[in-house]
Amino acid sequence: VTPTGLAIDPRGRVFVVESHTHFRPKDYEGPPRDRIRILEDFGSDGRARKITTFFEGTEATLNLAFGGSGELFGITRSEVFVIPNAAQLDHADARQTLVRLDTKTVYPHNGLSGFVVAGDKLWIGLGLNAGEAYRVIGSDDSQCVGGGEGGGVFTCKIDGSEIRQVARGFWNPYAMCHDDKGNLFAVDNDPDQLPPCRLLHVVE
Repeated sequence: VTPTGLAIDPRGRVFVVESHTHFRPKDYEGPPRDRIRILEDFGSDGRARKITTFFEGTEATLNLAFGGSGELFGITRSEVFVIPNAAQLDHADARQTLVRLDTKTVYPHNGLSGFVVAGDKLWIGLGLNAGEAYRVIGSDDSQCVGGGEGGGVFTCKIDGSEIRQVARGFWNPYAMCHDDKGNLFAVDNDPDQLPPCRLLHVVE
C-alpha cells in the first residue's frame, strides 16, 4: 500500500516502506503508523510468495537504505533512524534515532526526505520546510540551524554525529545518489510552483 521507498538486503529480501500516514483521511482503515514490509520467496513470475511486517511505528516515512554491516537506515520527515543487524532479523520492535529535525512544521514531505549511506557517512536531504525555522540535530548534539533559505543537503558520520551543511537553496531534494567517482546527485522535486523537477549535481 503506497510504497515510498525500498532497499534490498544481502539475502535478496526486499524491504519496502508502506505509507499509511501521508495526509491520512479521517475514515482510513489501514494501520495507525507506517510499516516496513519484507517481500521474499520470489516465484518464476517475479512475485513475492511471502510478505511480512518487519517494523511498524513511524510517520511520514520516506525511504530506506542498508549499511555495510547489515543495518537498516530509514528516514522520515523528522528523523533518520537505524535498526541494527536488520539483515539478520525477521522482525524488529525498536529503532535508534541518529539525526532529528526540530521544527514546528509538520507538512509530511518537505522535511527530511532523501538520503544516502556511503561508507562511514550519511548524506541527508531537507526540503524547504515551508520556510520555517529549523534545527537539524545530530546524535552528539551537533546542530545546523536555518529557515527560509530553501532546502539543504547535510552530511554526518554513520552514527549521526558531526552533522554539517553541504549545500542549500533547493526545493525538496527527495532522492540522492553518488556516482562511482563520489559525485553527489539529487532529484529536486518541484511539482507545484516551479515545474519541472530537476536532476542536480550537488557541489559543496
